Amino acid sequence: MELKEEDAKEERPENHALGKKEWVLPPRDAFLMPRLLQGVVEYGAGQRAKALGRPVAGKTGASSGFADAWFIGYTPSLLTAVRVGFDDKTSLGEDETGARAALPIWVSFMRQALRNKPVEDFKAPDEIALVKASIESGQTASDEVFAAAAPPKE
Repeated sequence: MELKEEDAKEERPENHALGKKEWVLPPRDAFLMPRLLQGVVEYGAGQRAKALGRPVAGKTGASSGFADAWFIGYTPSLLTAVRVGFDDKTSLGEDETGARAALPIWVSFMRQALRNKPVEDFKAPDEIALVKASIESGQTASDEVFAAAAPPKE
């Protein structure tokens, strides 16, 4: 989705005591990134993060030669990044990816940091409609995201 200048201007909040702040993306566009990154946790390499039992968005990663591995993940209220590696680019070992080397550390930290905190959902702005739809058939079945102006026809 292309950001239009008039969209960004339209979405700007008032000036605040700490200085002028403005949206760099309309809320509907900003909502889509966490939604995509939740897929990494639900269906991809970040599945160990499901152990937290709360909505999580994140991304695993590793550098060439497995010299670094990382997981960057967040809930609606807390973002944490874990990087595992040596200062001299020594390999961590074959297949030491973000999912294997960094994600377990991230889960352990987040479990403690979020202990006794309420479970929060990533909130959709008013202009987003969440509609259940099957990826295979296009029929309504599982959560998919559509702009409210153009939800799929049933």
